[in-house]
Amino acid sequence: MTPDVLKKLQSMAGQVELRDMAKLRHALGQAAKLRAAQAALDATQAELYGADTLIVGAAYGDWLHLEQARIQRALRRAEGLAETARTGAQRSLSRRQVIEGLLSGAEDEALKLERRRAEQNGMPEDR
Repeated sequence: MTPDVLKKLQSMAGQVELRDMAKLRHALGQAAKLRAAQAALDATQAELYGADTLIVGAAYGDWLHLEQARIQRALRRAEGLAETARTGAQRSLSRRQVIEGLLSGAEDEALKLERRRAEQNGMPEDR
């Protein structure tokens, strides 16, 4: 590939990398919010059952368990999305690095070809 084509691919790969990193940040933020909600629910549950308020704890116990199950399902889903986003970000980063390597090789090859043509046309070496 020519260096011009590789430069276009490099800019597109950079945009994809930025998009994937934004997805990863969003997914990790969602997982962090759910972990905070789970911690708050655990603290509420400990407070209800720990301070001799078994009647209140019994009344809200079913709701606490349902809410805890809902948060755990959402957390598993968010962590799965975060892992998928992490994989996509790693893939786009490695893709960009490969394109940069190909670009540097193509630029070196283009320079060598230009020098060879100049030497064949009787121009002095520019080294």
